[in-house]
Amino acid sequence: MKKIISLNGLDKSGKSTQAGLLKNNYKLISIADKLSSCDGWPNLKGQELFNWWFIEGETENVTSTIYGGISQRNKQIRQSDCPLTIIDRGNDMFDGVCIATTMIRENLSFLESKKRVYEIKSNFHLEDLDEEKIFYQTGENIEEMVLTSRRRYKEIGFSQNSERLYDRYQNTLASVLSKQLKGNIYSQIIDGRMAISEVYQNTEKAMREHLKKGLDLSRINLIVGIGGMSESGKSSLGEYLQKSKKFERIKIKDIIGGIEKKYQKYLGGNSIYEVEDTLLSTLFLEEISKLQGDERIVIESLHNYGFTKRLKEITGDKFKIVYVETPKQLRIKRNSKDLSKSLAESKKEVERKDKVKQKRGTHLIKGISDIVLQNKYGLDKTKEDLIKFLEIE
Repeated sequence: MKKIISLNGLDKSGKSTQAGLLKNNYKLISIADKLSSCDGWPNLKGQELFNWWFIEGETENVTSTIYGGISQRNKQIRQSDCPLTIIDRGNDMFDGVCIATTMIRENLSFLESKKRVYEIKSNFHLEDLDEEKIFYQTGENIEEMVLTSRRRYKEIGFSQNSERLYDRYQNTLASVLSKQLKGNIYSQIIDGRMAISEVYQNTEKAMREHLKKGLDLSRINLIVGIGGMSESGKSSLGEYLQKSKKFERIKIKDIIGGIEKKYQKYLGGNSIYEVEDTLLSTLFLEEISKLQGDERIVIESLHNYGFTKRLKEITGDKFKIVYVETPKQLRIKRNSKDLSKSLAESKKEVERKDKVKQKRGTHLIKGISDIVLQNKYGLDKTKEDLIKFLEIE
């Protein structure tokens, strides 16, 4: 999976803040390099960079440097194997930046500047990244957008002439971006004036929807996920569906382990289950969709509540959650018999496993299950109840 999200908006609209929050919560996220780190970018800072951008040299040089940086950035993104990349300003946003910069530098109209910028852009043959384009709108009109930006920015710390020029640029850029908004360039518009937490909630909602796009589970008719505490009979039911009902049997730890190994370098020492549930669920289902087998799959064992809940939300009625409830004493006896241990040893073993599962929220899965199987009358009765529920022969 390779998903790309671009965060767009005026300066101080919250792009960098939201990118940082997303990376912290989703874990498997790469934030694309800034253009200033690309080859060919002038080694300038502060007032000198400002002067280069708006005053000195030729407009063609500034525009070409920007598009050259975008070309390098896009190449790096395409070559990355990280499943999710965040871009601070996408290609369309930089079109607006270049047009507004040209309008300021050359005192040209919007259409004149657009024509000039696009002529330069055509030399770089930039490919569409097919990203989800989120725009943080900080006002209902140009004046409100600029006022919000100015209030958050306060001052850039340069000369008075530079401050006035920058203010002109922000007004011009807001005007250009307003035209883009009317042209429906951006797929998601989020009110950037809200509290940071509210902006994040809306950003995350857009992220979740984007992650699910392109996920093809059409080959699979039914997924049965089996959950329950340790030694409750999950494996026996999974094996029964595999051997007697021709289900493809999957151990959840095998798929998740493969994902963890594949993206280890992006986890930074974090557990794979610290990855945001929608992202992890999408990666998991993507691996499931690659399997060549029957149209029915049984997954064992469900042990992480958040991950399981998101799996259900994504797959809907195609995914049936089966929770196996077995009395603790029966589980202890079963474990004792299977491992040839005393009841006292078995009790300690089962309680240790239960503690781990409870920490992951395994017991909570019962509350979102489609059926709770009472495995206290023997496995034959439990199998019979399961087949009756699934309505399969």
